[in-house]
Formats: sequence, structure tokens, C-alpha cells
Amino acid sequence: MHLHSSGPIFVSAYILGAGVASLHALLTKTDPRSALSWIAVCSLIPYGGVVLYALFGINRVRRPQLVWGATTTPGASEPTYPAHLAAQVRIGDALTRRPLESGNVLETLYDGEQAFPRMLEAIAGARESVWLSTYIFQTDAVGRQFVDALAAAVRRQLKVRVLVDGIGEWYDWPHVVPILRRAGVRAERFLPPRLLPPSLSLNCRNHRKILVVDGAVAYIGGMNLGGREVGGSTGRRISDIHFRLRGPIVAQLGEALIILSAVTSAERQVQIMTPYFIPPLELVAALEAAALRGVDVCLVLPRRSNLRYIDWATLHWIPALVRRGVRVYLQEPPFSHAKLFVIDGRYAHVGSVNVDTRSLRLNFEIAVEVYDEDFCGELSAFIAQCTATVTPLTAQSVEAVKLPARVRNALCWLVSPYL
Repeated sequence: MHLHSSGPIFVSAYILGAGVASLHALLTKTDPRSALSWIAVCSLIPYGGVVLYALFGINRVRRPQLVWGATTTPGASEPTYPAHLAAQVRIGDALTRRPLESGNVLETLYDGEQAFPRMLEAIAGARESVWLSTYIFQTDAVGRQFVDALAAAVRRQLKVRVLVDGIGEWYDWPHVVPILRRAGVRAERFLPPRLLPPSLSLNCRNHRKILVVDGAVAYIGGMNLGGREVGGSTGRRISDIHFRLRGPIVAQLGEALIILSAVTSAERQVQIMTPYFIPPLELVAALEAAALRGVDVCLVLPRRSNLRYIDWATLHWIPALVRRGVRVYLQEPPFSHAKLFVIDGRYAHVGSVNVDTRSLRLNFEIAVEVYDEDFCGELSAFIAQCTATVTPLTAQSVEAVKLPARVRNALCWLVSPYL
């Protein structure tokens, strides 16, 4: 009787897989910390490390090369803006490859109670086209109102297109895409998971929330579509903000994130409100440097989000920021899903972008830069109102965290680049 061990085969496959994945990480990662971490994962976790790298580690986003230079339309008048924002305007023009547009009108809509009726009204009044992109589209009573409005637009012979994220669709059941299609609406899933051929991309999600009607009016922000935005079917209320836009900006909603340059140009105040805070080191350094040079840096986060491991990772970042003079506020429920970024009350960055790795590097997001003192002042006042009843964290309070909680927070922080 002759017996043959399969051990060498499994070991060889493990070494080969780990070697290929490690080489890929070494050659493609731009951050040495990320490359080293993935090499360690692939090498130290037999088979599982390679699977994790294939799911979470490969950046499938390919962005076009930026062309530096002005893109002024012949005959177009130059928009006016404060002189001290000239550098920020140049950076925005270069990174987005879009010129600054004047003549826009923006309106802030707080929570679904304000936003959803206006959005439904816009769809009902559409004459030519309705384009809708969202991450989550619930099929509860609120979501069904949007399904009915879109179906009615189709019956009026309008061009209606809906794009729902293939992972976000799984947040609710039944799924909305089949319902929309049965109603005659042309609806598609963005990178849906598939069994045959196998396909699962947990990164590179379509996190944009955009409604564009007739190419003339747009709604963007942080709101998904469904009852949870108005305290509906889920029973858990989420606070959020959307924006209504009219004007040239509707035709050229921005593609690039330029928060870092805005922080470095701040003179008086930086206000950030975000549901998740897993910042890149460069942004942390910029916030700390701004606080140390006397800029009032205010960071508003939820005390408890819908992702506890994100909260714990965030808590590991906070002590260093507080020690450098950053005012950090933890809001009590309801969970605020708003994403606001305001500089000196004169510049704002609004849209679907969270301050975390997934939004900044992996997901497809939408954002708009606003240069208007009245509008930005309104957002600044709103953030100030949210912090009026909350006590900022102190060095003493963050240092008083018990060792087990600190270890838990540090472990979540350790894997935060992959969250």
C-alpha cells in the first residue's frame, strides 16, 4: 500500500498565493504602511489572507490623469470670490478639471421631512428627464412613494434612469430594482454581487445620492431613500441633510475631494460634521496644525453611529486631536448622518462624502464646493447650534478611558484602513 500526503501541495499553494498577493501589494500600494500590512496578512493567515486581500485590498478604481491648467470657457465671465480663497479656487479647478461656476442657487433641506416632498414634487413636475442615483433605496412606504413617482414619470414618456448600489440594495427587502422594473422604470444595479461568474466587490461602492431633474435642478447630500430618514419603517430616526441646487453647477457636479487643501488655507475656523471619522494621516496632521496655529477647529461626530467598530476606531484618533486643541463634540441620538465641511464661514464642501477611507479612496462619491458667505454662514450656524448643548471632550476625559476600552479602540484603529 502506497500513501501520498497532500500536505506539500497545500503548502506550495499557500506559498504561491501569498507570494503573488504580496508582490501585488508591494507593486501597487502607494502607502508603505498599507503594503506592509497586506503582506503580513497574506503571509501570516494561510489562504484566508489571500482571500481577504482579493476582497478588500485591491484598488479597482482607475482615475484619469489630471491635466493642470485653466479650463476657462471662451467669452465666459470670471466668477467673483474673496481674494483669500484664490488658492483654493485654483486647486479646485485643477483637481476637478471644472471651472468655478457662478449664478447658482442652493437651498438646505434638513431631514427627509423637508427633502423628500421637494424631491417628489420635482419628479412630478419633470418635463424631460429624471436621473436618480442612490446607495440605499428602501421599499417601505416612503420608498414606494419614489417608486410611484418614477413610474408616473415613465408613463408621461419621460427619460427615467435609476442606479442603485448592488450592495446597498441588500439593506432592505424586497429589493427595489425588480419593483422598479415591473413598474416600467429603467433601473440598474451598480457592481452587484454575483455567483456566476463569481463577483464580489465590497469596495468601490456607489455612495452618491443624486437626483437630477430636466438637467436644471439637482438634489444631493447624505440622504438615502426610505423611512429611516423620517423615522419610518425601521423605528430608528437618522438626522441628515440634503441640498437643492439650481444653475450651471447641475451640469458639472464635482468628482474630486479637496478637503485637505481647504483645511490648510483656513484662517479662522474649520467645522466638520461627519457620521464616520477614519481620517488619513495627512488630514489629521492638517487639522492639528490648524489648531496649533490658532484656527478654531471643530469636529462634530455622533456618540453612537450605526457601525460600532467605526466608533471605536474613531475614539483612538480623538485623544491626539484634543491634546492639540481640536474641539471634539459627540452628539447624542438621533444618529446624525450629515456630512458638512465649512471653512471660515465662507467656503463649504457638501455632498455624500464621509471622512473615512472608504469614502475618500474607495467609494464613488459626489461633492460640491460652495463659495457663498450667506449659504456657508447658514451651515456654520447649524453646526454651532448642534454643539450648543454638547460639552466638548477634554484631555482629562479622553485620558480617563479604561485600558480594556483603549485596547479595543486601538485594535479597531489598527484595521481601520480596511473598514
